[in-house]
Amino acid sequence: MDGKKEILVVGLGSDILRDDGIGVKLTNDLQKCYAGEGVTFKTTIVGGLELLDIIANYKVVVFIDAIKTADGTPGDVCSYSLKNFKETVHLSNPHDTDFKSTLAFGEKIGIQIPGVIRILAIEVEECYLLSDSFSKPLASKYQDILLTAHNYLKSITTLRQN
Repeated sequence: MDGKKEILVVGLGSDILRDDGIGVKLTNDLQKCYAGEGVTFKTTIVGGLELLDIIANYKVVVFIDAIKTADGTPGDVCSYSLKNFKETVHLSNPHDTDFKSTLAFGEKIGIQIPGVIRILAIEVEECYLLSDSFSKPLASKYQDILLTAHNYLKSITTLRQN
């Protein structure tokens, strides 16, 4: 072994801002399904350089975050790698650096960056309104979104076991 931990799931967002908390809620719900399976779950509202401390020394990291695109429908779930990366709400921090620059900087200073990085991005309707509940379109699709996220994570954990 090379000292790296296996799989990390990071839910990004704030659970006091309407749909912005989708990554946090999904991560907390997924954690209940994967107890004892060697998957670590964390949530955070930070992006940019602060992510380096969170992801260091893992082999695989899956970020779950909100995304707001011009043509998306709330509840759509897309998966990205670094090859087809699209900016989500929190991966970059407008006050320090973008996500890809963060990873490059981490490598440059010797941080062990995960070899596999995946992003599950959930299209949201509203992520800046103070609220402890999701918008109606997102709330009505939550169970389907959770199932999609669960199946995605299951495919990653299955690959690890083979």
